[in-house]
Amino acid sequence: MIRIIRIFKMIKIGKNFKILAKIKRYIKLNAAIMRMVQGILTALLFTHIFACIWYLSAKFNEFEEETWINRKGLVNSNPSTQYLWSLYWATQTVTTLGYGDVAAGTDSEILISLFWMLFGVAFYSFIIGNFTSIITGNDQI
Repeated sequence: MIRIIRIFKMIKIGKNFKILAKIKRYIKLNAAIMRMVQGILTALLFTHIFACIWYLSAKFNEFEEETWINRKGLVNSNPSTQYLWSLYWATQTVTTLGYGDVAAGTDSEILISLFWMLFGVAFYSFIIGNFTSIITGNDQI
């Protein structure tokens, strides 16, 4: 949690850097496109964070039989395989695909899934709003 807080502080501090403003002016991108790029980078960061939280939910339950990691038979797998499955779950949930092959089994997993799905809806709303703004040309520099 401390590392996550540090990341958020770095992001907050990064908004005030003059170098970033110079890069934005040099590239001369539309403001809507810059918001889109920032939104996608933020979504990637959150996808990583939720993949880690998804894994931790199983670890905190000591990989009981109901946890996703035990049901998938990944308890003795290497950490990179476990992370890949966590990232797979986070990506399919936020993109609202939800194949159901990695489903929530415990109360904590259900709560994490619900929150992550709500984030996915907000993310899609943001993306569609930005695309609409870019297409209509209402958002000028």
